[in-house]
Amino acid sequence: AFAYDAVAIGAGLARAGGPQGLAVDKLTVDSGFQGATGMFRLRRDGTVERRHALYRIEKGSLVMLRGPGEGF
Repeated sequence: AFAYDAVAIGAGLARAGGPQGLAVDKLTVDSGFQGATGMFRLRRDGTVERRHALYRIEKGSLVMLRGPGEGF
């Protein structure tokens, strides 16, 4: 799913902005991107910040450990 998000964001930025759409300033916007697994943003230092729900399986049911948050 993370690879899907990376390809989808890259393709969308390239389609919207051509080669300049893949510039560092476009890839590292503070607002981030909405992906299949939740929100994420790429940082200039090469790290990725993610906002997604975290679940655990207990007795056959999903139990949310942490919600996705409101944004960055």
